Amino acid sequence: MIDALDHVEITIDIRRTLFGGSETLDHPMTWFGQALVEHEAIPQDLSVPAEVSGFRMSRDFNLRHALDAPSVDTAWFLPLLNDSDDLRDELELVEPWSDLLLVDRGSTLPDWQHLGGVGRYLIGLILRELTAGVGAVALHAHPYQYAYSGDEETIRAGEAKLLEVWGSLGFMRFRDTQIMTLDPNTTALDQAIEELRESIRARGGLAS
Repeated sequence: MIDALDHVEITIDIRRTLFGGSETLDHPMTWFGQALVEHEAIPQDLSVPAEVSGFRMSRDFNLRHALDAPSVDTAWFLPLLNDSDDLRDELELVEPWSDLLLVDRGSTLPDWQHLGGVGRYLIGLILRELTAGVGAVALHAHPYQYAYSGDEETIRAGEAKLLEVWGSLGFMRFRDTQIMTLDPNTTALDQAIEELRESIRARGGLAS
C-alpha cells in the first residue's frame, strides 16, 4: 500500500517559463511544480503523485491589467484588488507590495488520493518552494472536472470539499466566494505541512 511506505525520497521539481524570455502583461511568468516520490515499491507511473501549476504576477505591472490580460482564469482574482489596484487591506498581508502567485490547477493521481492527507502534504511542499518574494498566493476553488458535466448539486459539493482541502493548507476564503488566499510570509503553510506530516507518520506512512 502506498500510504504504508516509509523512508521514501521526496523531490520537488519547479519549472518557471517566460514567454520570449521576458515577462509581459499578456504573458506573465508561468510555473509548474511536481512532487516526485522514489521508493522501490512505487511503479514509475505512480512516481509523480502531485502536480500544481499557475502564474506569477509581477508587482512591476499594474495588477488589474496583469490579471485581466492572460485569460479568463486569471480574471477570477480581480476582486482581490482595491480601487488603487493594490491587494486589499482586508487580506492583512505581511508584504502586500510583493508579487502575487496564482494557483491555476492542482491535482493528485487517483492512487494517491484518500490517504489521510498525503496528497495535500505533497502539494504543500510544492507551494512552499514557490513562495520566495511572494506577497500572497491565491486560487479559485472550483471543481473544474465538472465544467461540462455534473449537476449543480455535484458542483456545490465539489466546491465545499475544495474549500475544506485548501483550508487545511492554511488558505482562507475571501468573502463569500470560491477565491482563497494564503499569506506565505506567515507560518500558516509551514504549520499545515508539519501537522499533515505528523498525522501521516502517526499512521506509519510515507515518511521522508
